[in-house]
Amino acid sequence: MFETSEEPDVNETLAEVVKSHDTRLWEGFPVLLAKAGESHQFAPEQVKQQLTTKEQRDQFHKLMLLSGALFSLYHLSFSWWNKLKKTFPKKIKIWSRHGGTVWFITKL
Repeated sequence: MFETSEEPDVNETLAEVVKSHDTRLWEGFPVLLAKAGESHQFAPEQVKQQLTTKEQRDQFHKLMLLSGALFSLYHLSFSWWNKLKKTFPKKIKIWSRHGGTVWFITKL
């Protein structure tokens, strides 16, 4: 009776979370990403297409890296994440301010 007739678009949902700038939603982004990846519907390029500004795309990238760091910290392994991780450069600049730079190392 109260069932939805169609499944939610995981890529649209992730894009909306990024656009929200709501830290409560951002805290749950790794869980949403893991569920989206496991559903085999997650497509990063489709999420990026829905992000209209460079700032939003940068936030998406940072949330992806944060999620990957958490997956690694908790020894979570996903086949979709391992494939996606191979497409990342070895070193990614994620923050630079006042002469200091923070790099995220994706591969050792």
